[in-house]
Amino acid sequence: VGIQSTGITAEQASQWAIYPNPVEDELTIDRGGNGENLPFEIMDPMGRVVRKGNLIGRAIIPVTDLAPGMYLLQVGTGRGRGAKVFEKD
Repeated sequence: VGIQSTGITAEQASQWAIYPNPVEDELTIDRGGNGENLPFEIMDPMGRVVRKGNLIGRAIIPVTDLAPGMYLLQVGTGRGRGAKVFEKD
């Protein structure tokens, strides 16, 4: 799992997790009890946004319709954006 953070500290980026990875049906995004409403985007390898929405705390995102491959999950905060890579089986 790769972590890239822009405008947030490494500690803030490490306070959220995605699992399972690789994923088949549902991707869980666990923000460690943070109740802040944050926008997210899932992008395919070509940079196209294939899913977007808002997260509050722990969220389960259906990914059954995504093609197998690598994806980038970006989550925005008031202090910047964090990103993690996941694989869809």
